[in-house]
Amino acid sequence: IEMRNGAAGFFDDQTLAAGKGVIHTKGDLLKRSKIVKQDIKPFMVEPCTHKTTFSEQDMQALVEKKWDQVMGKNYYLDYKLTTRKMLMIDRVTHIIPDGGAYGLGLLVGEKILDPQHWYFPCHFVK
Repeated sequence: IEMRNGAAGFFDDQTLAAGKGVIHTKGDLLKRSKIVKQDIKPFMVEPCTHKTTFSEQDMQALVEKKWDQVMGKNYYLDYKLTTRKMLMIDRVTHIIPDGGAYGLGLLVGEKILDPQHWYFPCHFVK
């Protein structure tokens, strides 16, 4: 995760209205165009190479340490992804192992936003 020239914390209505999202300068785009992609294959763990999406059910199973349910019956990993409350990706729509600017992988995740979730009062002024 990369954040440049950003802000974290409380956001009032005026700050949110003035926001422009992520802005890439010409310099950023030029620098990015010159990146030499690398080969991620030596670092990939089998059987991860077959999985290109994760459903909401998959993500919940990973929270519950049921890696074999998601990755296959012979897959074991004694690792809890996070708690359900802290899970900030509800589903993964794309996994491109050689994607991204450096060729080291690209993952596209989605979060279902609910105004009742804990993060809204933590970051936004009512």
